[in-house]
Amino acid sequence: MGPREIIIIAVIVLLLFGAPKLPELARSIGKSLKILKDETKELTSDSSKESEEKSSGTASSESTVIESESTIEDPAKNKSES
Repeated sequence: MGPREIIIIAVIVLLLFGAPKLPELARSIGKSLKILKDETKELTSDSSKESEEKSSGTASSESTVIESESTIEDPAKNKSES
């Protein structure tokens, strides 16, 4: 896109929204971008915390899974024994 097209788009936006509403529009876009930035930082910090927890708690969770699998009984075996 060349400078001519950008100027034409800017003039159309100015005509559509009007000069009084442009500062309000810019303010709301700025607030939206700030919220998006904050949420992105929060998500990245959450995911790094989860990966640290997984690496430190892997051995204990594996033993829990093994113990729970050994307590499950097969219903087909119970019917054949009866």
